[in-house]
Amino acid sequence: SGGGYGQRNYVFELGSDRLVDEIDSAVRGVLEGETREVNWRLSDGSVRTGTVTVKELHERIQDHDEVTDRTVRRDIEALEASGFPVERISNPEDPQAGDRFRIESSVKVARHLTLSARELFALYMTRGMLTPLRESALYADLEKVFSQIDALIPKSGREHIDELSAEVGFEPGPRWGLGVTTEILDTILAACSNSQVLEMDYQSTSSTERRKRRLGPHFMYFSKGAIYLVAEDLAEGKAKTYSVARASNAVMCDEAYERPQSSPDEYFRGSFGVYKADKPVAIELRLKKEAVPYVTERKWHDSQRVVKNADGSATLHLEVGITPDLVQFVLSFGDSVEVRVPDELRRRVLEAALRVAKVYGEG
Repeated sequence: SGGGYGQRNYVFELGSDRLVDEIDSAVRGVLEGETREVNWRLSDGSVRTGTVTVKELHERIQDHDEVTDRTVRRDIEALEASGFPVERISNPEDPQAGDRFRIESSVKVARHLTLSARELFALYMTRGMLTPLRESALYADLEKVFSQIDALIPKSGREHIDELSAEVGFEPGPRWGLGVTTEILDTILAACSNSQVLEMDYQSTSSTERRKRRLGPHFMYFSKGAIYLVAEDLAEGKAKTYSVARASNAVMCDEAYERPQSSPDEYFRGSFGVYKADKPVAIELRLKKEAVPYVTERKWHDSQRVVKNADGSATLHLEVGITPDLVQFVLSFGDSVEVRVPDELRRRVLEAALRVAKVYGEG
């Protein structure tokens, strides 16, 4: 249908080219109650096992004075247009008898998916933001989902998407889950879902060898181009974060994991990234003027609070634990960000900066 941005509707359908106003008519009918009544009567148990004519439906609906054979027929057509599984049965031996109708016992997927221009834009944005998964085991499944949606898009919708592709771009970013196979993902997900002990070979960042781990799985976690498993190391009795890309030979054991499992919010409470924080502390970062727009235009953590200063600088306040993620965050801004509080974070950032300077022949 016509209209400006945010007003156009694109009807994605599988089958015939029905008009948008047919869908609107069906929706209005349901809201007004009349079509709902027709649908209820068509779905009635006595009707489901047999069939009913328009006239018989009219006789069953006694509480609507304005109902006629014509309005009943219109509402049946509206239900069909909306994707309801209405079965129309003709009698070739008696054409004058008229069609008989019933609601099919098996539910079909609606033939229509109606999206506004804004919703179509949101769908396009979602697909673009998932491009970092391109080389992961999940991407093939995502492509199948979007391909099914694409098959429902009429010419007008495809033209709009083509326009969007020329107007909106996406930074590739880090690729998610490199080296993670579908088998590994399926096994870990099954262990999490069924609360079963998981065995896998794993190589930590501090080791050059893979070692078999027995784990009590809590949940999987996706962050910044990587897939993680949070699980209890049963040998140590402590929950840890494992990079799934460094796991192999995963096997779900026939042994239940019955200890309490943490949620992502509980486990990462007070953390700035995927490293678990022991204790949140007050953080103050002084931002030079040139760093203020970039930092303040984004939300880095739920505890974030920004105070702007008269000279154009700003102070970023956080309540998080001191972890490697936080140190790397500060270092990524070079000399545009200074740690004011606490001293422990200042020390860690200084030590890391000196190591970097040593690599380049300074210090």
